[in-house]
Amino acid sequence: MEKGKVLKQTYKLCSKCGNFINSELDEKYCYLCGTEYIDECPQCKEEIIYPLLKVCPICGYKLIKENK
Repeated sequence: MEKGKVLKQTYKLCSKCGNFINSELDEKYCYLCGTEYIDECPQCKEEIIYPLLKVCPICGYKLIKENK
C-alpha cells in the first residue's frame, strides 16, 4: 500500500430497513425487504461510507425512512 493512501470502503444502503452491503456487489434490491439500495445520499450525492448512520454526515438528509 502506498504511503499516505486512504482506503475508502463504500456501501449500498436500504433506505427502508437499514440493511447494507458492500457497493462492489451486484445486488440491486435489499434481500430483507425488497427495497432498491441507494449508494449515495439522494440530496448531496455523497457516497455512503458509514452505513450504520441514519442521516448523511455531510448534509443531514435522513437516509433511513422511519416507518409510520
